[in-house]
Amino acid sequence: MALSVSEVILVFLLSISEVISQCPPSSGIYLRHDGNCYTNGSYFFDADIRGASNSIMCVLFDTTLNGGEWVNVTSGSSVNCSTNPLRCNEVSSPNANISLYIDGGVMSSDDGWYKCCLPTNCSDFNTNIVFANIFRWVQIETITVDLPSDITVLPQTYTLHAIKIGSNDHSSFLHAANWYYESGSSSTQLCTGSRASYSCTFMYGNGMSVDYGSGRWDYTLTVTWSGDTITSGVLSQSNNNGDHVFRFYLDFGHIYHSPVQRNRDIFVTGK
Repeated sequence: MALSVSEVILVFLLSISEVISQCPPSSGIYLRHDGNCYTNGSYFFDADIRGASNSIMCVLFDTTLNGGEWVNVTSGSSVNCSTNPLRCNEVSSPNANISLYIDGGVMSSDDGWYKCCLPTNCSDFNTNIVFANIFRWVQIETITVDLPSDITVLPQTYTLHAIKIGSNDHSSFLHAANWYYESGSSSTQLCTGSRASYSCTFMYGNGMSVDYGSGRWDYTLTVTWSGDTITSGVLSQSNNNGDHVFRFYLDFGHIYHSPVQRNRDIFVTGK
């Protein structure tokens, strides 16, 4: 049976912290940090944006600031630029911009999505909006699948990648880095990681962890499906169309300082 494989990621935004070499004015509103430009929906480790000199800046070329703001997406509250833990500086012209940074540390309630609206505030339907994620400890930056070169040949073998970013102190704070197979209401653990180890070998595949440095790790999961109907155990399903759901889970942080738990799902669909 021939397959095609596609992915759908269940997150608020599909976000990869991609550095852009230039910030063309034609790109509209954009993010800057540490001299580089970033795509809409990028992730920023809280330790990297401490102090005004390390701020995230949202910029709109050739406009004048007229009530623009940073807003916490979860609470809907505008960031008060003069109070802790998040502070900001505003520049009115020639290019409207508002920088956002941390003065000290952030609480768990400050972790998450923020949006910057320029040149007017976020209640203006005609304003320009860009999103950034500020996270504590770690995040799952992206989860992807490598497709086989020929999707018509069985067995199908594909590799999933979960990219972890943030703190690199695994020996002290990594409690779990696990892959799961999801089937209905049941969840089956395939791979497990803790501290500096990662174990991933099961009936239908295996995986490995790759340290890219600076807190970036790739936790892989390689799965082989032969096209058969699997009615029990891992990858169990009532038909043989190849539809599978996988989840990557992270538990990281000091146990007395609000560790974080992150989850991201990926659908691998065969037709």
